Amino acid sequence: RLLWLHKNYLEEAISADDEARAKLLIYSGAYAYYLKGQYLQSEELLEERDVVGIFEGALLQAEIRWARGDQEDSLKKIEELYEMFPYAPDLLSKLCEYHREAGNYDDSRRYGALLVMQQPSNHSFRIQLMHTYRESGDRAALSREIDRMFSAFNENEIAMRNLAFFASADANIDLMHRV
Repeated sequence: RLLWLHKNYLEEAISADDEARAKLLIYSGAYAYYLKGQYLQSEELLEERDVVGIFEGALLQAEIRWARGDQEDSLKKIEELYEMFPYAPDLLSKLCEYHREAGNYDDSRRYGALLVMQQPSNHSFRIQLMHTYRESGDRAALSREIDRMFSAFNENEIAMRNLAFFASADANIDLMHRV
């Protein structure tokens, strides 16, 4: 559907000299190609009309680089974006996730903690930080964050269901019973 929109409306936006709409349509097409694993087509679209010059385009370019295995370049690009947009939760989330996947647990913890501080009412970010604690072997910090989850989100059915999924993935039977 995104590719259909891209293909059917891009020329109209360009001929109307509607730069913002053209960039949105190009980004939509690039994102659709990214989701299909067609990274070359996605990057080519992003470079068209300088879509990598906008926040979403630059972030998608970093995600493509990560998907292609260029972890160092991807992290560098996202950290540069973070310098420009320090209050963007999408960037902090990606930095937390990618540093964790790369085994950089200290950096993952730092970005995860910043994310939770900036977005304390978002249970998903707390669970993301809990993944870092689990994978790094920091059971004490994990236990504290689980207690904070119960304290802050005990009445939130979606948060508790996501915590149960976390417990299941961790094979943490005690936590599953507690949820």
